Amino acid sequence: MEKFITKKRKILRNIFRGLSLTSIAFVFQACYGIERDFGNDILVEGVVTTRGNKPIEGIKVSYDNSLQYELTDSEGKYSFYTYKAELNMKFEDIDSIQNGLFLPQEMLVHITANRVKLNVKLDAAP
Repeated sequence: MEKFITKKRKILRNIFRGLSLTSIAFVFQACYGIERDFGNDILVEGVVTTRGNKPIEGIKVSYDNSLQYELTDSEGKYSFYTYKAELNMKFEDIDSIQNGLFLPQEMLVHITANRVKLNVKLDAAP
């Protein structure tokens, strides 16, 4: 009988220990683990084309010298979310083999809405 009580106590102790650790992890993540989103996300999307309106795949779209970037798809489309109201956008051809070589382009964009469509035309390199 004593073995049964000891075994029962060990099982209950392990259950409570597991619940305690789970509770601590939940409280920690709720307070510190997730950046709060106040609904101020801005969607920036667009299409990168040639001067002849042909979509360009593989153009690197970045902003504010960030390490994060998007590559245009086969239709020249890109999209990303940001929270900034002013972006220094950069469009660079990083694969030059697939679609030819295009000159890089930079522009400063002031955002005043929650969704921005920014289409860009790139010039071919001489």
